[in-house]
Amino acid sequence: MPDLTASLLRNRRIGEETKEESSLDFAPLWGNQDPMGSWVTISKTAKSDVVEVEITQHGGPDNEPNIHSIFYTLKRSKAGWLIDDIVYPHLGDGEQYTLRNILKTD
Repeated sequence: MPDLTASLLRNRRIGEETKEESSLDFAPLWGNQDPMGSWVTISKTAKSDVVEVEITQHGGPDNEPNIHSIFYTLKRSKAGWLIDDIVYPHLGDGEQYTLRNILKTD
């Protein structure tokens, strides 16, 4: 399985070389295009290698907060816990969007 960092860097390099928008057009750690003014709450889940990240953005339509959750899948390394993938349930229309499948990694 390719390293997630290497996949992110490759995606950025391709975008810079081609001057086209890369397959990743949002901030992956936040799951949106504008993380400014966001509040983040991290919670454990039933799985020891998954955490839920609830993101609250203020200033949405009618000044109502926009709240969505993403899930970080973690893996243990010699250096500690690392993010192995991010699941974005709020994206798409029922299809499972993850950082790895957006970046087309195996």
